[in-house]
Amino acid sequence: MLLLCPFFGQQLAAQTVVWQPNPVKQGQKTIISYQPKGGDLEFSDEPKAIVAVYSDFQWRSTPVSLSKQNDSWTGSYQVPEQASFIALKFYQGDLESPEAIDIRNGNGYFTSILGKNGKPVPGAYLAEASLRAGLTGNMAMNSFVKLSKDKRLVDSLLQKEERLNKNIPDKLIFNYLDLKQLTMPVAAYNAFADSVLRNELKKKMSRRLPLPPYSVILRG
Repeated sequence: MLLLCPFFGQQLAAQTVVWQPNPVKQGQKTIISYQPKGGDLEFSDEPKAIVAVYSDFQWRSTPVSLSKQNDSWTGSYQVPEQASFIALKFYQGDLESPEAIDIRNGNGYFTSILGKNGKPVPGAYLAEASLRAGLTGNMAMNSFVKLSKDKRLVDSLLQKEERLNKNIPDKLIFNYLDLKQLTMPVAAYNAFADSVLRNELKKKMSRRLPLPPYSVILRG
């Protein structure tokens, strides 16, 4: 049962999540410690959690069991070997129609995942940009953060991805272009997308692989 109590003129502590070990790495078990004080689940006697992970360039979600530890709730999750980004959502009640949720006032609980060598892995910044902009291709991911197609933020994240990943993998091209079009004027984007897809066509032809039609990517 969720109990709601009013507070008048009282400053509330911010809810937090601690990942252990930190930073989170591929293939490791991560312990999640959730402190709900100051949030909508502060007085919940049974908060639940679901994790969204970007692994092998796909989004997957998995429930995480929580147990009470002093004034925090803890759970564990085995990070996939190919994961690059992870996000959490806490809620009360049924996942499809929760009584209350906590996504840190819209800012979200998420972190990039490092490789076993401690270095950033491709896909991490693209995943964050997709999650923030609501362009993951999976509607279930849209409730992990307050959606925003902020041009400067998306552009900043894509620049980081481009520095990290000089050659965007084939399977990410359309996701990458969906995000890129948020950051460019129509004419400039169309020229850019045409150039990118023509290069992809050349690579596909050299490997004799089919390329999906790309006319739908261009904007009028």
